[in-house]
Amino acid sequence: MAKRSWTPGQQKAIAARGHETLVTASAGTGKTAVLTERYLHCLLDPEAPADIEQILALTFTDAASEEMRSRIADRLRQEAAGGGSPRLRGQLLRLDAAWISTIHSFCKRILTEFFYEPGLDPVFRILDPDEQQLLKTEILEQVLERAWEDPDLGPRLPEVMTGRTFGRGDRGFLYQILRSSDYLDSVVSRPDWFNRATAALQVQALHGEWFSHRRRQVLSGRLNDIHGRIVYALRVDEAIAGSHWAQFLQEEFENPIEQCLERLDRDDWIGCRDFLTQHEFPSFSKRPKPKEMTKDRAKRVQDPVNEAKKMWKSLGNLMIVHPSAENFVPTAARQTQCLIELIRRFDQAYAAAKRQRNALDFADLEHRALEMLAGNGPVAKILRDRFRYIFIDEYQDINPVQQAILDHVRRSDNFFVVGDVKQSIYAFRQSRPEIFLHRLGQAAETPSSGKPQRVDLTDNFRSRQPILDFTNQIFHRIMRPSVAGIEYDRRAFLQSGFEYAPLENGTAPQDLVRVCILDQSGGEDSEDTAEDESATEISPAAGVSEDTPLVSPGQRQAAWIAEQIRAMVGVDTGRAAFQIFDKSGGTYRDVSYGDIVILMRSLSGRAVEFVEILQQAGVPVSSRTAAGYFAATEISDMLAVLKVLDNPRRDIELAAVLRSAMFGFTDSQLLEIRSCVPAAKADFFEATRHFLDHGLDLPLKEHLRKTLSQLDEWRRIAQMLGLAEAIRRIYRDTGYPAFVSALPNGKQRRANLMKLHDRAIQFESFTEASRSGSLARFVEFLEQLSDQEQDWAPAEPDAAENAVRILSIHKSKGLEFPVVFIADLNRKFNRTDQSSDCLFDEEDTLGLRIIEPTLRRKFPSMIHELIADKQRTRSIAEEMRILYVAVTRARERLILTASADQSDCRNILEASSLDPDGPADWQLAATRCFLDWILFGLADLQSTYSSFQMQPPAHSKEQQRCRIEVVPKAELESLSQKILERKRSRQNRSISTDSPLAQDPAVEHAVNQIVQSFSWQYPYADSTTCRAKMSVSELTHRDDEFAMLDLSRCLSRLPRALHSDPTDSDRPDARRIGTAIHRIFETLDLTTPPDCEQITSTLNRLAEKGWIPQSVVPYINPAGIEAFFRTEPGRLAVANGSRLLREWPFTMVIPTAQANEPFFAPDSRLSIKETSGQDRVIVQGIVDLLIPDANGFVIVDFKTDRIPASEVPQRAKLYQAQMGYYAQAAQAILVKPMRGCWLYFVSPGVSFPMSFSSRGNQ
Repeated sequence: MAKRSWTPGQQKAIAARGHETLVTASAGTGKTAVLTERYLHCLLDPEAPADIEQILALTFTDAASEEMRSRIADRLRQEAAGGGSPRLRGQLLRLDAAWISTIHSFCKRILTEFFYEPGLDPVFRILDPDEQQLLKTEILEQVLERAWEDPDLGPRLPEVMTGRTFGRGDRGFLYQILRSSDYLDSVVSRPDWFNRATAALQVQALHGEWFSHRRRQVLSGRLNDIHGRIVYALRVDEAIAGSHWAQFLQEEFENPIEQCLERLDRDDWIGCRDFLTQHEFPSFSKRPKPKEMTKDRAKRVQDPVNEAKKMWKSLGNLMIVHPSAENFVPTAARQTQCLIELIRRFDQAYAAAKRQRNALDFADLEHRALEMLAGNGPVAKILRDRFRYIFIDEYQDINPVQQAILDHVRRSDNFFVVGDVKQSIYAFRQSRPEIFLHRLGQAAETPSSGKPQRVDLTDNFRSRQPILDFTNQIFHRIMRPSVAGIEYDRRAFLQSGFEYAPLENGTAPQDLVRVCILDQSGGEDSEDTAEDESATEISPAAGVSEDTPLVSPGQRQAAWIAEQIRAMVGVDTGRAAFQIFDKSGGTYRDVSYGDIVILMRSLSGRAVEFVEILQQAGVPVSSRTAAGYFAATEISDMLAVLKVLDNPRRDIELAAVLRSAMFGFTDSQLLEIRSCVPAAKADFFEATRHFLDHGLDLPLKEHLRKTLSQLDEWRRIAQMLGLAEAIRRIYRDTGYPAFVSALPNGKQRRANLMKLHDRAIQFESFTEASRSGSLARFVEFLEQLSDQEQDWAPAEPDAAENAVRILSIHKSKGLEFPVVFIADLNRKFNRTDQSSDCLFDEEDTLGLRIIEPTLRRKFPSMIHELIADKQRTRSIAEEMRILYVAVTRARERLILTASADQSDCRNILEASSLDPDGPADWQLAATRCFLDWILFGLADLQSTYSSFQMQPPAHSKEQQRCRIEVVPKAELESLSQKILERKRSRQNRSISTDSPLAQDPAVEHAVNQIVQSFSWQYPYADSTTCRAKMSVSELTHRDDEFAMLDLSRCLSRLPRALHSDPTDSDRPDARRIGTAIHRIFETLDLTTPPDCEQITSTLNRLAEKGWIPQSVVPYINPAGIEAFFRTEPGRLAVANGSRLLREWPFTMVIPTAQANEPFFAPDSRLSIKETSGQDRVIVQGIVDLLIPDANGFVIVDFKTDRIPASEVPQRAKLYQAQMGYYAQAAQAILVKPMRGCWLYFVSPGVSFPMSFSSRGNQ
């Protein structure tokens, strides 16, 4: 047998026999190699060798099972090549029969072998996921239709349905029924779950042991969180105020909380509840701060106490605590029981539909296998006797159904599992790491008295030691059972098992890990509104606030990463910054783009942004997103063709097909075709037929004839030969795959087209319709996916490119990369699932947010609160495990990036500096993003505090685990400018003719002709970039290519009665706050200078009348408005109160050439007459305040940007062009000179004069 050096832990795992073995294999510890070697040892055991059919090896993905099979085959070949026995060669020949597969494939194999036991048809088939989705949607529609007609269930539906959201996709209430089906796939017994869910609705269940235990569990956890905040406040008080508030906090806060906890521990629920709902905490006015202490310093003690008070008060509003909660139990029972009945009926109907089709889905494979094994038949015993050894990989991802299956086929002496609870990140697939944790709790390091043996693998063969030291540093401080469900103790500490070459000169160990924080101090979010400056239409730029930064923090983060990548690969220097070890070649080489990966928690809303910025910087990049397939141009073109083949009278799709690259009709030609028939008489298809008979343009008629003939031919192929063949013919006849291959990202586009063809083949294999109907069925299926906002992942190109990859952390699981950027660490955790109308749980069953019948208000039931609390705890644990997976992907360089305010980072470090044992549980559970955990993990190192110019605590250590960099705002502004410059440079690229070939006269002449052709400019180019009518917002924001047009609100306004509960919403968006402030300025009485009292009165009056939302009122600061009237333009406004023009609309005409200039000096001589010889643009806008007098006028525009006063001059530059248009319009319309132009920034209370004395960028 080939010799290899194994660590003691690996050797123990490979050699373990005769008992159950649990291997905890931390990241990069070679678990696959251990599994492979153990497999070989069992086959080649000199005393009792096993046959290949006697070993069961199960994994969770097809890729993992194929990798294991491949490794085993390689090892067998190595042994056979070294003179192995005939038996060994026989095992190699029988490898295809080996039981190496996923659990699903194992279940399918035994169901096929023992089909007679559960009464299955042996030729049953597996539903394709697309077919399953389509079938479920159809079944749900049928079940709902029958439910409304049911005399028993129908009358009960309005109560549970009224007031719900029935949006598209996973946002709709009915989607919860489909979601329940997915959840029940992981439940061992569906009937038992339904029975327990029904029993939990009874009033007597509220007094049972299960509910009492769960209620105490939830309340105890929250009380301990409150108590933790008070204890923290006491420590802060001791550190900064000499225990000034100690007695006050202990007597008024800590003691009452402890009394409540004691009553809960004594099971005195009534006493605890009454104390909780009746006790009120005092304010700090009872114990004021010391006179010499600043307010900010005092807030360090007061803030956690005030937060604890809010939490205490919110406990009294919980349904599990509220005294009147039992009054709503019947309502909750009725509505939940109705939903349970719908779920039960859907489950039964779906099962019946699958039986009718002789089909099973993947969940059925497990459930039917479990039913067969749990029955009285002999199958379980046959399998237990057949398998001498059972190996399970990635055991942390097991679910209860899969564990039940394994329990029926395993023995106590042949079960070997490998996993790492720290890497369990698939809760959305119903994986339950608690199963592995429970078994580990029963294990011992040496097998004794029937206990399983535990083996820990901690030698990491992936990463350099500084990366492992950083990982250990972070997770030893934050990963603990009370938060993450597992202890990161010494058994989990990673140590390097691979000897890398020494670092290059000048590279310190801490340089291998960098934590880079892009400083966002001063606030980036805007509260201004993009006013609709068009008097007659909604502006397409209405989604862009006039003060929105041209480059967002996320784009700056991408640009910063792009600069780091360019420096690494040596774009500017011609030499890579460092070398990496190439495992495939066993040598060191320069780092390249393909060695680098950018990981994110979620690619949604970020990946496209990062790809765009990296491409601008000249960095090749590929992104494997989970959606976006149907939005690809090549796919939308093909779907339009298929829809036209199905129904040629689809006007929009037919026009899209003709205009596509397949046929190349121009807009003018389409207009000519459509104009040949009056609009009222025919659709576009009829227009094409009429044009063939009566059109005057003969070349166009011939082109159209050939096109329609081609479509007819494809339609006949689809009817006679099938959908897949029709798509193949379309590709062949048009050469469309070759065409898209020549476009940017061509490999990806071609792969997308090939995937569509593959999907068509799969669809034809499962559709019940005849071939002639497969096209219509496929089109219907795709439209249903669109209606449900479902999507396919873009295809993966065949050839790997030397490009930076952008992956989600989930996609990176099981992979490793030489250089890893973990980006967007400041992104907040997504906890929306916990507020869903329906929550599901194995133990607590079903929780529903119920609708109160009288007021139609929505609130959670008691079971919903129990499940939400459990899911919140699980979610926090999973997020921490996701961070662990991300950090452990890196081999040689790890860079973590976030955009954050330095003050927030300092607050976390201050909160951590008081306790040498690390952050408290409540602090870890209250984190908002990964960055918070990173800072908590580094908070015992002096270098961390030094990076933020803070004094380190006495207990901090001198070790340096990483290099922390705070990127200053000045550098970020430079990045912003660089992004915009790159964008402009792409638009202004010129063609160079500086080539040796140019010396040849013929070549020079040809080149000159080409250059002349490409250099030709359309004489009316200015007109092509402007519409006939535009708003000022559009003109002044067109330089911002990242300010995507946002029309989402145009059609989404709801009647006030249908607005969601305001308590469910967060802070109002900037648009609403900005609109409200402008409305106040518009309606204020300026007879005298208004004060705060008058402004507040006006604000409340507007809210009462419904002119501004009530939810906005708390976020408006009257002092900022009052301060305006103490400024020069404010005093002028009061003096001319009766003549003011507020919200003054205007319309003017300008030349298109001027519309394309970003900056200009207003000229009162401009008039409509002077533009009569040029193309013109109508410009509309609204001036906030115009103050006329005998000598001219003054313009004032209000801005609600949340910026400090020091940034006002810089921010004012963004509005130079906008104010210029206002001034130009006012001068031309009023025929008066402008005497002043002012911006007033409400947040800092600063007015700023605008100047138009020069032309150009100012």
